[in-house]
Amino acid sequence: MGQILGFETHEIPLLVGKRLLKPLGNPVPNAQKFFAALTIIELAQNVDWLDKATKALYGYWNTRNTKKKSNSFQLDSEQTSLTT
Repeated sequence: MGQILGFETHEIPLLVGKRLLKPLGNPVPNAQKFFAALTIIELAQNVDWLDKATKALYGYWNTRNTKKKSNSFQLDSEQTSLTT
């Protein structure tokens, strides 16, 4: 499904979490999710939705990478202060 939409498989749960993809039924959070093939095909052809989903993923990865850089900076400064 990710390939049809142009996203990686591990990004699909992020789109579900952002409510940009809606699974069939009402699955519990840790359950396997199923999606209607027709809906996926329609979304793959919807440029506005693709733009919104791409921006949501860019925002997610930007936030995550910023946190990672911030944490590594804190570790570096702690190590520097311990050695001096």
